Amino acid sequence: MPSQKEGKADALKRVRTLSGAKALDAGPDLSGEKVGTRFIASVGVKSVWWEEDEQGAAVCLIDQSLLPLEVRYLKLRHEQEVAEAIRSLRVRGAPAIGVTAAFGTVLSLFCLLRERKDEIDLIEAQLHVRSAGELLKSTRPTAVNLAWAVERMLKHMDENLHNISSTQEFKQLLLTEALTIAQEDRDACLRMGELGASLIADGDTLLTHCNTGALATAGIGTALAPIYVAHHAGKKLHVLVDETRPVLQGARLTHGNSSVRESL
Repeated sequence: MPSQKEGKADALKRVRTLSGAKALDAGPDLSGEKVGTRFIASVGVKSVWWEEDEQGAAVCLIDQSLLPLEVRYLKLRHEQEVAEAIRSLRVRGAPAIGVTAAFGTVLSLFCLLRERKDEIDLIEAQLHVRSAGELLKSTRPTAVNLAWAVERMLKHMDENLHNISSTQEFKQLLLTEALTIAQEDRDACLRMGELGASLIADGDTLLTHCNTGALATAGIGTALAPIYVAHHAGKKLHVLVDETRPVLQGARLTHGNSSVRESL
């Protein structure tokens, strides 16, 4: 633990280092190992990210339905797979779901162009992306970030399609916007951490609800972000992590996300 003399700027720098740590692509083979969610925070693994390899594009996730007993990484190669992952709660946390949906929208275009060997006009491609967006929105109708992210992607597409002349430019247009959504969420998490930590005193006891750590976002978390920053600044804290039924997301996903003293 850092000294209490460490300033807020230094603490934020430490947290940014954790948040910006390189994501593991396939990850170590930890299938079946009882590793717990503390592993996630300790290595700075991202909950969702975009990747391109020799097999094509993929939306990559940690399968949160298996935590904390098993850490498994998913590479989703089709928008239908992304939709299934959202629907089946393999990805959880409103911000993380929104980022996943944004990447899923992009993935739909990458898949279409690969299947058609780039032989498709922009109007047909636009209609396909819109259809994929509607599919993704239907997976969790009550998820606010999900609908917001998809609508933002579709609006960006409609407003800028007249400025591009090729499907390759179309791919870049969508990917840039999805990456921007992910970065904005990372920045928002850090800002929440900075503002919230200033309200936390040394020795405080804090209560979190549901999935609030890095697994719930593209960054360092929502309610846990101020706790991370305060803890790295040297404040001694006690966090009460309550459950969320029916899948106990507080107990399974938030608990163990840091070295802060916790009680379930």
